[in-house]
Amino acid sequence: MLPTAFVVRCMFPLLDVHHLQVEMAGRLRFSMGWAVDALYLGERYRFSARKDDPVNSRLLLRHVANTLAVAAAGGALAGLLLSLFAPASRQWSPSEWLLGAVGWLGSGMVFGALSLLGYVAFAFLDQFGRASFSPAYRPLWDTLLWGISLFVLFDLLVFPSGWQAIGISPPVPGVTVLLFAWALIVTAVRFRGFPFRRAAALVFFLFPFTLFELVPALRLNNVLAFWDMALPILFANTYHVLVSGRLTATRRVSPAPDNRG
Repeated sequence: MLPTAFVVRCMFPLLDVHHLQVEMAGRLRFSMGWAVDALYLGERYRFSARKDDPVNSRLLLRHVANTLAVAAAGGALAGLLLSLFAPASRQWSPSEWLLGAVGWLGSGMVFGALSLLGYVAFAFLDQFGRASFSPAYRPLWDTLLWGISLFVLFDLLVFPSGWQAIGISPPVPGVTVLLFAWALIVTAVRFRGFPFRRAAALVFFLFPFTLFELVPALRLNNVLAFWDMALPILFANTYHVLVSGRLTATRRVSPAPDNRG
């Protein structure tokens, strides 16, 4: 069994999309409360210019709300596109379309909450990894992230049978390449260029980490279920990358008092 597939299998032994939709709906408020607290810490220690810079709480809560809104839009888009190609939708009444839209928005928000939790995990993982190396050797962490991203790309394209052997249907090669290209493009937009070292963490978050979040849908071996989950999470993760580092409160420096007589 290939290493990537083995790790994924160990981390996701039982999850599926139905389990997520049923269980996450009942725990949404708990998850969001935990996510706000953890995202605060993650933003403070991962993305602040200085460790003692405070995080603007209003911007943080706005980030959470905007993430859910972006994911809801992704869920609505996925539901609409998938329904347009379904023969049964041609006989839907306006009320059925409205009910479907409510369901698509709701499922998108659930996956948005999952994206927030994944973002917190990524922020902690990246901070922990960088702190594990002395400053002189921290470029090794970026090299490791690049190595993981390229290895997952190679593994999915060349050895998909390793994933299939553990009950996970990997994306078709075209979708895999598209997701990797999307990670490169979004990272380049974020940095207005492509600094190789600084791009490592974001490419890792947008490609292998996002695929890791999509394992429940991949286990269903259903293209519709994959895109139903992929679009909201991809929208939300892209939003995280584009706004990361903008939650730090502006530091105000008071002028020193003049004690001269």
